[in-house]
Amino acid sequence: MPLLLKDMTFSHEGNKTFIDNMVNFEKIRMIANTIRAVRHCRSQPFNPEVCQPNKNHAEVRGYVRKLCVIDNQRTLTTLSYRLEPRRT
Repeated sequence: MPLLLKDMTFSHEGNKTFIDNMVNFEKIRMIANTIRAVRHCRSQPFNPEVCQPNKNHAEVRGYVRKLCVIDNQRTLTTLSYRLEPRRT
C-alpha cells in the first residue's frame, strides 16, 4: 500500500494538471490506474501466508551476512556504467 501511495504522489506532483490550458489526461490515467490498484487490494482478504515466503530466521540472517555493501562512489559509478553505458 505505501508504494501505491508513493506512485500516486509522484504521478500528481511530477506531472502538470494542465498543459497549454488543456487537461493532462495522461496524468489522470496514471492516478486512475493507481486508484484501481488500491481498490483491488482492498477488495481482497489479506492472507499473510501468501505474502511472506517460508524463510526461517537462520536463512534470512545468513543471506544478510553474505551481502556486500559498496560505499565507494567511484566503484558504484563504474558498475552503473558497465550495466547501462552512457549514450553518446
